[in-house]
Amino acid sequence: MPLLYVYDGTGNVVITATATSVSSDGSQATFPFPSTLEQNGYSLAIVNQTGTSAGLIPAGDNLLSIAASQTIAGNPFGVSVGAQTVAYTRRQWLDTAGTGQYHWVVSTGTNYNTFPVVSLYSSNQVLINGTAVGVGQNPTAVMSYPSSSVTTSGTTNGVIWSNTYSGNTRAVVANSGGNTVSILDIVNDAVLDTLTVGNQPVALVVSPDGTMAYVANYTDGTVTEVNLSTNAPVTTVAVGGQPTSVALAAPSTLWVGGVGFLTQINTQNMSVVATQSTGGRTISGLGYTDAENEIVATTTDTSGNVNVDEVNPIAVRPGTLYTPAASHQVSRLGSYLNPRTQAMVRGFTGTLSQSSIAVNTNQASAPPLVVQDGWAAVTEPLRAFQSQIRRAMWFSSRKLLHLQSPLLQSIRI
Repeated sequence: MPLLYVYDGTGNVVITATATSVSSDGSQATFPFPSTLEQNGYSLAIVNQTGTSAGLIPAGDNLLSIAASQTIAGNPFGVSVGAQTVAYTRRQWLDTAGTGQYHWVVSTGTNYNTFPVVSLYSSNQVLINGTAVGVGQNPTAVMSYPSSSVTTSGTTNGVIWSNTYSGNTRAVVANSGGNTVSILDIVNDAVLDTLTVGNQPVALVVSPDGTMAYVANYTDGTVTEVNLSTNAPVTTVAVGGQPTSVALAAPSTLWVGGVGFLTQINTQNMSVVATQSTGGRTISGLGYTDAENEIVATTTDTSGNVNVDEVNPIAVRPGTLYTPAASHQVSRLGSYLNPRTQAMVRGFTGTLSQSSIAVNTNQASAPPLVVQDGWAAVTEPLRAFQSQIRRAMWFSSRKLLHLQSPLLQSIRI
């Protein structure tokens, strides 16, 4: 049977588990959930026995984050993760030998920081690692991205220090009530610039290299391209309908979903390649996986059913209908009975999923699907960019951990 090895941040094995079942084709295995793990980030490795011999071969590895929840005031709406490498230097004038002969003692090292970046819809703020920064009116989607390194320095208690931050040092947030986006310095917790885009921006995505952002403007039915190197809007393209979600795919492809449509855009010239009618479904969340070459869409139909659709990009051509390769119903909008707990709960999809022009703050925008009894839809688990962050999930320790070799796909909790 396959073995599951779980490593902590220092590379030590903390848990080993044997699969409880394996699919007939050998591609999937189910392991008991490692319920003794504390809140932290872990790497997972699956090892398969080769044939009937004693030899073992790895079947790929994944990263897992087990996290606690936190109550935040101000209607938290969108969430992203600041992921930074911090190279530090410390210099201090010391008499280390106690002989009265002083000299400089220098220490250097590297740390890795991760922290939440959360938009607060009703407070008109973005919470950066606990620090609230005022932005535009009614911020919705937010995304951190890599930019130039940032160095801070000072003297504290006689220690001369400097920190150089690299990685995701900036973030962009869509201000749906002000028709703008704000560019944020998430090292110094400050607004760098505010740019006018289209009417009611509600979703955005940033290229992996951090140079371009694509903003979906719900009321205008457009997508605005923003150059993050110059902090300036570049061009705007009409997509038709009311866009609510965007996802990037290589090479040069932007997917846009909204009320009744799915559109493909060529980002090299910002032209519409194809548009499909979804037959009444509203796409409230989009993801794309390079490894599987598949679009994953969170949709709501006219009956209020919430589905996760798997779409083959090749099938999206002009004049064709929206035909998912597979569709999985996960809940319904509004109240419904949780069969496990027998409690009435509420499920929500992304903003504007009920075709309302006004943003409903009772709905959540990120992740694309949130159901309060613990259902989470993972739409982008395989992208290489910040993959360890995008695979962060919240789990119940009473459930089974399901891994599809060699890459983590999705987990129902």
